[in-house]
Amino acid sequence: MKKALLICSLAAYSFMSSQDIKFKDDHVFIDKNKCMKYTSKDMTSHNTFYSLNGDKIFYIDVAENKRGEGYFKIQFTGSDEIITALPTAMNFRKGFIANMIEEGVLDPKNCQVNLSNVKTFKDRYNKNFEDTDTTVIINNAPADSRPRNGVNIRIGG
Repeated sequence: MKKALLICSLAAYSFMSSQDIKFKDDHVFIDKNKCMKYTSKDMTSHNTFYSLNGDKIFYIDVAENKRGEGYFKIQFTGSDEIITALPTAMNFRKGFIANMIEEGVLDPKNCQVNLSNVKTFKDRYNKNFEDTDTTVIINNAPADSRPRNGVNIRIGG
């Protein structure tokens, strides 16, 4: 009973502490406060986010590697870090903003970016999609190693 109560209280806390993020009329609203502007090109595949003053904050772009796998590139103005990640929600923009708030990169009260937390965000969400082509060889020994009629050849160790 205590475990069920603990789980319910943790779920209620996370629900209450999560931010309400909405996109409307080229603006991002966090907890009903206008936080930033954004532009979106090519069916939302290229997104740039701006402060309400018009200063560029970060961008999220869709990219594709040599194998045809799609992923997202995120970069913040003032940081050399480029984060490549999978979408974290059905609405990837909302999901990434929620993750930025959770990691302390974006302050939901004043919509300021804390560049010192970008590395933590990258450490948690970055995935390398530009790996060169790799060949994987799996060498499994047969379960039955008794000699059979014919020649038994083992390659490898």
